[in-house]
Amino acid sequence: MIGGGEGAFIGAVHRMAARLDGRYQLVAGVFSSDAEKTRRSALALGVDAARAYPNVAAMLKAEAARPEASWETISGHCFLVWAGLTYN
Repeated sequence: MIGGGEGAFIGAVHRMAARLDGRYQLVAGVFSSDAEKTRRSALALGVDAARAYPNVAAMLKAEAARPEASWETISGHCFLVWAGLTYN
């Protein structure tokens, strides 16, 4: 997830909407432009601190390198904005 961390109203709304189909699992994110807020948000949301990233480029690079990564796991609607960028 990009954004939607500590103090952000819309993040909670997006997470509630994602849960509606019962197939939602939040596993990584850049929840704020502030690294400490991102870390706190990750812990509050049950996300492993190792998968709370300081910026979008770092998240895309690390998540794409994970063994379970596939287009489906790294291509949520937020990521489509970054389709023209390269992270390698």
